[in-house]
Amino acid sequence: MRGSTLTTALLIACSFTAVEAVAAGEKANWWIEWIAENKKFDCVRLVQTTVGRPVIEGKNDTTQVRFDDTILMRWPDGLRFVQEQYRSPTPIENSLSSGTTKPLADWKREMVFLRVFRPDATLFSGTPDDLIQTPEPMLFAEGAWPHSEFQPWLVARLIDSTPNQDRIVETGKGTVSITIKGTGQRFQLTNEGPLGPRLIRLEKGVHHGVAEEVFEFDDFRAVPGIAVVVPFKRTNWWRRETFDIHSKHSTIDDKITRGSETLVKSIDFPTRLDNSMFVVPAEFKKSTSSEIAIPKDPPMAKSSSAAHDSKPPTAGKMTPSSESSSPSSTTSHLPWYLGAFGVASIFGAVVLRHRRSGF
Repeated sequence: MRGSTLTTALLIACSFTAVEAVAAGEKANWWIEWIAENKKFDCVRLVQTTVGRPVIEGKNDTTQVRFDDTILMRWPDGLRFVQEQYRSPTPIENSLSSGTTKPLADWKREMVFLRVFRPDATLFSGTPDDLIQTPEPMLFAEGAWPHSEFQPWLVARLIDSTPNQDRIVETGKGTVSITIKGTGQRFQLTNEGPLGPRLIRLEKGVHHGVAEEVFEFDDFRAVPGIAVVVPFKRTNWWRRETFDIHSKHSTIDDKITRGSETLVKSIDFPTRLDNSMFVVPAEFKKSTSSEIAIPKDPPMAKSSSAAHDSKPPTAGKMTPSSESSSPSSTTSHLPWYLGAFGVASIFGAVVLRHRRSGF
């Protein structure tokens, strides 16, 4: 009897150990589930506003710049990014999220910038007066790395499309850091708290562990149809460059300093965006050399529906982990030489150097 009791106890103990091991494994792979949840959607529709000081400031320049972005993304072959730039003659002391920004009448529209990755692999970038078509075909997935800060959905897609051997995965207590070789980009996710898995930090230009640009995501909210929370706020940090118009000399800060704040005005995950959405708007067509045909839609495929004024951020300490496996990838390592393509067109007039949403 005593032997039977001991055997039963051992079986129960082994059962609990197995359950705990499974639970631990699931917890360790929560970031893989985060990618899987984002992958259920092929399309994103996003409207956002960014307010902050210009990246390159002339001497005694106190004006403020605002960027209004309308973004359509379809993985892997479509992007339409339209950015309107406005300028205010006087500085804005408070953050965008404080609700104390200037009325729309106080902003003067200066220019509009367009970037379109079309489903037929043609790419257009520039302003109405200077629209450029790339000479070689390129799908959105091949040139999406410079736009990774648009939304965590895009980060999930980029990570998933990268071969396992090109990922460096480090884990901490409730956190995962993923560095993508050859891109200079590093992502930090967390699973702490009641909100569940989410991307909280994105770094660009990482060299010897130091980043040139940092994006921090906040104000996470539930959005209908998607199981993971979505950030409605992004704080953008970078090394500010100051330009002296008279000496034609510029200096770059030694450290990352707070730059601007981006707020999402609306976002949804439609099950489908037709090819007709990824076109060059009429105001840009006048600067192209030939008529731009709209590619036909493919047959309907099975759709996978479903900080305010604080100090510059510092990355959390990570410890290496052997857990580097993740969803399989069939896409080759994505080139991102497109980085600065077309950006001079939009920001040349105001000497801003960054090539991203809101900059």
